[in-house]
Amino acid sequence: MKKKLCQSFFLLFALWGTAFASDRCVMSFSACPQTFNNDTIVVPSSVIALAPSILGCLDSTYVVSAPPVNSFFFIIDNSSSMRTSDATGARYNVTRALIDTIYAKNPNSQVGVAVFESSLYFDPTTTATFPYSQYFTRMATTYDNLPNQAYLTLLTLNQFYNGVEGKTIIDSALATSGTGNNVALKYTPNFTTTSNTNINIAFLAARQAFAASTAAKANQYIVFLSDGEANRGTNDPGPDSIWYFRDSTRNVPTTFTVFFNSGGSTAIPASIQTMTDNIKVNGYSSSNPSSADYAITATYTTLMNILLTNVASRISLPTTPVKMVMNGKTSSAYSNGSFIFPDTLFLGNGLTQFSMNITYQYTDPRTSTVKDTVKTINFAVQKSGTVATPSGISLHCSTIPDAAISVTATVLDTNGEGHIDKIDLTWTDTAQIRTTMPGLTKWILSLTLVTADGSKISLNASQIVPDIKNKIIHIIINENPGTAYETNVNVTSSSFVLSDSAMSLSGRAFTVSNIVDNAGPVIKNVCFSPSIADTIRVTFTETVLAQTDPKSLFVLLSNGQTSTISPTSVVRLGDKILYVYPANTLTDNFSVKEGIRQPFTLGLCGDVSLVTEYHVASNPFIPGVTSIPSKQQDSKNPITAGTRIEVSLIKGIQQQLESGLITGKVIIFDAVGNTVLVQKSMSTDISTGTKLFWNWDGKTTKGVTAGAGTYVARITVENSSTGQKQTIRQIIGIKQK
Repeated sequence: MKKKLCQSFFLLFALWGTAFASDRCVMSFSACPQTFNNDTIVVPSSVIALAPSILGCLDSTYVVSAPPVNSFFFIIDNSSSMRTSDATGARYNVTRALIDTIYAKNPNSQVGVAVFESSLYFDPTTTATFPYSQYFTRMATTYDNLPNQAYLTLLTLNQFYNGVEGKTIIDSALATSGTGNNVALKYTPNFTTTSNTNINIAFLAARQAFAASTAAKANQYIVFLSDGEANRGTNDPGPDSIWYFRDSTRNVPTTFTVFFNSGGSTAIPASIQTMTDNIKVNGYSSSNPSSADYAITATYTTLMNILLTNVASRISLPTTPVKMVMNGKTSSAYSNGSFIFPDTLFLGNGLTQFSMNITYQYTDPRTSTVKDTVKTINFAVQKSGTVATPSGISLHCSTIPDAAISVTATVLDTNGEGHIDKIDLTWTDTAQIRTTMPGLTKWILSLTLVTADGSKISLNASQIVPDIKNKIIHIIINENPGTAYETNVNVTSSSFVLSDSAMSLSGRAFTVSNIVDNAGPVIKNVCFSPSIADTIRVTFTETVLAQTDPKSLFVLLSNGQTSTISPTSVVRLGDKILYVYPANTLTDNFSVKEGIRQPFTLGLCGDVSLVTEYHVASNPFIPGVTSIPSKQQDSKNPITAGTRIEVSLIKGIQQQLESGLITGKVIIFDAVGNTVLVQKSMSTDISTGTKLFWNWDGKTTKGVTAGAGTYVARITVENSSTGQKQTIRQIIGIKQK
């Protein structure tokens, strides 16, 4: 494989040798690409490509192995010295972040917390100041005459407790206030606690918590964050003395202790070391020997790295890289820690964006089946002068002939359909250009278009049409109408990469140095607002140039025929233009025609109120007696005696009403909210305007006549084309005969 790779470099430089006369380099990763996730790698301008061999490092990607359930119990020191050794509150912020990681990878994990000073800090009587104090569990034994000492019980992260997710409850208990070097826990108990360090009470709380754990002992873990030793004399709880926590570790699961030092010291007190050594050999579970202690100077990053490596890794499985996809190019050839690509990944001028997806395989311990997980790494490469090569990047360079012909790429939408159909390459260099064009796929390496909204689109060329006399080469593009509109181009982020194929008679290549957006705005959508004035609201793919006449951008059609109606005014609002017509001029039979595209029908704008008026006729009414005029009946609703529930709709939507896009539903309730009549579809009435109605004969769903009294009709009008709904409530009275 190494021999083939060397041959690949030789052929690459040999190819460049026909076009350049200066240093040209390819870059490779000497550090794992994960190191550069979401970074911009700045390299010298001489770098023209990524080497075809790309590291695919083994990864610590967390792969959920649930079940089993894992239980994590955090013991957090809140004594006064911690406010100096961890003034930024890293122990609380990192614990929350670590819980986020556990939640994302194994959400059925259980998490509990004990915060301590001279006693436990949580208090189940703080119902007025903390909404979740019911999840604070008192110690089974009263210590130091404080019966309300408690810890946050083990909660399953993704389980809901009285409608609140377990993770939310835990996050609330660990919330902090303050900034900079003055961060503290928001929560305060009702009782007073001193600032001494009582480690015993915290470990007794952990023992009590794990007694309720459903996780196997080997999957139970304590995370202990402190900066001191016990200092309460002989009054600590437990049968012995101040060192009870150190010596009585028989029922303590695997424990990871992080000891906070100031001034960069790496010393760990002997009592902490002895405790850790005792836990390793206490026989509680098979995982206890992995217990460890660490000394740090408190920073968020330092603490997070330790906990991610030693705690969150408890829910991960070993993985093997099997496939890499880089900007759409795929390699499954993995050798000596690297993926080998058959093609070189060329860089554009300036900034080039890369998206790398690495597929890892792991074996599910429950089923012994092989599964995949994918990690995405995004980075950019910026070419900039003669900058130094960054750490983790290696360059392979060769001196070869010079210099490329700079061309401008102009992006065009010649048929006005909103999709790029041509790119024109133009140049001013006086070099003689060959008349025989190179092969399409050999010459055009990638055409990556980025629109103003951030959409990344790969354009596919179908033909090269040279016009050498006028110094233009037309690249014909296969339109893709299934993508987003492409006319509002971000020319800075877009990248057109050409190979080093000889374009001049002397062997010089083309390089795209400038991209110009010459694709005009097109209509994205059209909607209709009939009100005091009829308004057509047209949204374009970008702001229309000020010198462009807005009235020239489309043709108004009525029933498919060109209309002579002209707007009375035009209002520009960024990428929108409002065309205002006299009231009651337009209906939804009109449409907007732009170029060769299919017409845009006039559907209602989503913020337009559908209902203009509603009422109930003959209200109150006597069932079977009060008559409904015959003109207010129809075959769908043949009720002759009762009351008419009627809704008047906005004008100009007769077609949508007749086609069933706008519908109404009625439900009748009694005065206390019981359903009397289940949902009924309203009928349309266009003979007297745009209306929906329902005639009620006073009968219930069971077919019996409702008793005298007050009822409520809930009317829901819906526009299925926009998803808009309006709900109306109307009182209806029934009288006795």
